[in-house]
Amino acid sequence: MRQPAFSTILTLSRACALTALSVACGCSAKNDAPAASASREVKFATSDGYTIAATMYPADQTKPPGLVLVPMLGSTRERWQNFARAAQREGYMAIAIDMRGHGDSTVRNGENTSHKSFKTEDWLGVLHDIEAAKKSLIENGADTENIAVIGASIGANLALRYATTDPDIQAVGMISPGMDYRGVTVEEPFKQLKTRPVLLMDAIGDAYSADTCTALEKLAPGHCDLHEYAGAAHGTDLLDTNENAIGQILQWLSPIIGPDSKKVKM
Repeated sequence: MRQPAFSTILTLSRACALTALSVACGCSAKNDAPAASASREVKFATSDGYTIAATMYPADQTKPPGLVLVPMLGSTRERWQNFARAAQREGYMAIAIDMRGHGDSTVRNGENTSHKSFKTEDWLGVLHDIEAAKKSLIENGADTENIAVIGASIGANLALRYATTDPDIQAVGMISPGMDYRGVTVEEPFKQLKTRPVLLMDAIGDAYSADTCTALEKLAPGHCDLHEYAGAAHGTDLLDTNENAIGQILQWLSPIIGPDSKKVKM
């Protein structure tokens, strides 16, 4: 299992994240990059009977690093499209899922379901969705040693919870996490990540998430970066309203699981 060269990972202070310094550092997404490979719709079964719909964004290289993208409550995989295509251009293979009870992932063992009736145990069942998405990435050629999971809002909490069950996950991105969303808590699981790197992102005006990120940064047992932004955008809305956010995530990922051409050699 490859380990990141932590000394090479860019750490941005809160002041940097709130200014245009990231533009000067080249953190913005590459809007002028060549068009990436076409995405494709996929479906797969979870170990507990759900049929999960997802969008796969292949990479134009052999054994690319893989990203599992988890939406926020009430949202669907389409909200990850801008990020996934930017990641694709940088050489990542990404898969964005509709969580169980959302979008096109509402059927379990032939019966329709809805997230509106979910209890905590149902939300924790999303860990099976992430597990199946990771398996689909690997079956489609992703590098088993270079996979990260990134989530938004409750998807951030679930991304973290999944990583604590799967040592193959090399990094976790948490956009607008909360200490407790629908019973999916993060404080104790966060400590369990140990040395694996975590990226925290929030908008200062999104008070609950901002307070959560501040608290988690202090609890971090390993490498943790916190990026904060002006405004109050939440989850994937933060990526849409802050032009540098996508590029900063990709820059953070690069020395950890990035394509070999970008990865810092150990």
